[in-house]
Amino acid sequence: MGKHYNNVVYFDRRSEYGFVTEHDVVYKVVFAKEGNLFLEENELNPLTDRVYQVGFFIVGELATNFKGSKGEAIRDTIKHIIQDYLNYYPDRAVTYVCLDDEISAKARYKLFQKWFGYFEQTDIEQHAYPSGKYPSGMLVKKTNPDYQQLVDAYQKAVDFYENIKPET
Repeated sequence: MGKHYNNVVYFDRRSEYGFVTEHDVVYKVVFAKEGNLFLEENELNPLTDRVYQVGFFIVGELATNFKGSKGEAIRDTIKHIIQDYLNYYPDRAVTYVCLDDEISAKARYKLFQKWFGYFEQTDIEQHAYPSGKYPSGMLVKKTNPDYQQLVDAYQKAVDFYENIKPET
């Protein structure tokens, strides 16, 4: 997978992870229940308990001034954390949504495609949805007993949001 930081710590049943870069920048990686994409009305609602969204950010005063790093160790550490999470919870799926203005969201999505392309060599599969205002994706283990149901439910949710028309 490359060289990742070895100082990764996890908290609260692996729902939060943290690591420190060689420049003393603290990153936090969080897995939270997905509340937006899998709607209550969805007939596959029982799966919502197993879909978590991943987010990561810089902690502390650097967060407002630091533009981030394109360092491979940061990328590889985040991939390592996601893989650890899905190995610990093999019946879950992880989603990511690229929020921000449209240009930033699409650039972030392309970056994640490169990052998560690594998973093609593992038992984790990426389902990516580049269109729309908020490009997104889902990572799920191929051995997940509800693999196809999760993929279908995610596609249905993405289609739902793609078809929402702004109110005029």
